[in-house]
Amino acid sequence: MTPILSLAWPPIIDAASKPRRMLWRDRILTAVMWLLLVFLCRRGLAYFSTALIGFFARGQLNLTGWGEGWTRLRPYMQLVALFAGWELFWIIATLWRRQRALRKPQPPSLALAEEAEIHHCAPGQIVQWRQFRICVVHLDPAGHPTLVLRDGEAET
Repeated sequence: MTPILSLAWPPIIDAASKPRRMLWRDRILTAVMWLLLVFLCRRGLAYFSTALIGFFARGQLNLTGWGEGWTRLRPYMQLVALFAGWELFWIIATLWRRQRALRKPQPPSLALAEEAEIHHCAPGQIVQWRQFRICVVHLDPAGHPTLVLRDGEAET
């Protein structure tokens, strides 16, 4: 048994550092998408700003040209409705399949020897692993599991 030093229990990763390239890529792509959205909505934003300026200047809301703007947006809205319908169809299909699978009988559990053979370990280790509430297993480069116990000791 080899001790593993300075392990906090439970080992939860909550603040992993992200590569700088990934952060800047995400920032640039987010800014580009917002600029694209503003560009695609430029006429609607111009109509809206004209209506607001008229409202604050004269006290009345003048909505001229909105019909033309909605007519030009109709193909985009149809595409959005098509995607939303497609997504809704697959959500319903997935939920239906899950409900059907829940009613089916579950496969029988593996015998202890079969499970130990699959995981390439001794049956006693499987019994020990099942007794832990939380179990952390590290794999070495050869693929052999190492069980990390709560008190910081490792068992191979």
